[in-house]
Amino acid sequence: MSQGQFDKQLQAPMSGDLAHLKDNINSSLNSLDNTMNAIVETMANVAKGNFTDTIQVEAQGKLNELKVSVNDSVKSMNGAVAEINMVMGAIRQGDFSKRVNLPLQGQLEALKDDINFSVANLAEIIKDIGNVMAAVSQGDFKHTIECEAQGQLGHLKQDINSSITSLDKAIGEISAVMMAISHGRFDRTIDSPMTGQLNTLKQDINRSVLTLDQVIQELASVMAAMSEGDFTQKN
Repeated sequence: MSQGQFDKQLQAPMSGDLAHLKDNINSSLNSLDNTMNAIVETMANVAKGNFTDTIQVEAQGKLNELKVSVNDSVKSMNGAVAEINMVMGAIRQGDFSKRVNLPLQGQLEALKDDINFSVANLAEIIKDIGNVMAAVSQGDFKHTIECEAQGQLGHLKQDINSSITSLDKAIGEISAVMMAISHGRFDRTIDSPMTGQLNTLKQDINRSVLTLDQVIQELASVMAAMSEGDFTQKN
């Protein structure tokens, strides 16, 4: 026993009280050996990621307390793993409403809190992005993502907000130019820096406005000359 072996038993024939003592010792050793073997087998399964097996052998006293403690730990791990798998499976399906609800303790409780916080944060960001893009689809460029985001989600938030802000600014300047034209002013152009297709649109609008401004000025010059009796001017 001092070397951790519990499979040895008393074999010598005895009688009377010694026989009773022998039986008690052998029974205790057998119970201890069975319990320890079951614990080793259960923990070996845990080490392999299998949390479905528990200790089934009969045990008394301290051994039973050890059995209960091991089984409770394995059941907690099994429940935690099952709920985490459920939450992760829901996320893969685009469902961010699931949470780990099983009561846990220690590091499992910390893991539960971290997962639930991450999923809740992700759900909030996804919802915010959906609301912002729905507004964009309706021509509203005033809304941006306001919720907290870290890491890659923070970069995504920043990229979306920058795009919407740029688009809003471009739309505002285009509207200002068009409004000026509607009031007979052709000297207003888009000046803010833009990139990609917005920059192409900016250049096209500015060229059109400058060309229109030049044509209007030439027409005004010709009409002014004609009003003074000079019909030699051509546009």
